[in-house]
Amino acid sequence: MGKSSFETQVRNTEVVYVEGNDLVLKLENGRLEHMIVPDTDKFHIDGRELNVSELTPGMKLTESIITTTTPRYVNTVRTIEGKVGMSTRQRP
Repeated sequence: MGKSSFETQVRNTEVVYVEGNDLVLKLENGRLEHMIVPDTDKFHIDGRELNVSELTPGMKLTESIITTTTPRYVNTVRTIEGKVGMSTRQRP
């Protein structure tokens, strides 16, 4: 197995709309993103842990996305030979 590599991406967003578990964010490029956030997800804001329903429009959020890639080696390769036929016979 190869060595894992890590990539970190940081996104800054602003809460535009929130109702229940529905959350609409404005991304840095101006696009809007709608998501349904589970009750179990928490946001850490000013030292407090909030759930989605406690967010308010205008709040600024920073999201860190860490992608881990781990190479895997293939140990077994199996070749299958076959024939696919098409019938040229027409039904009456």
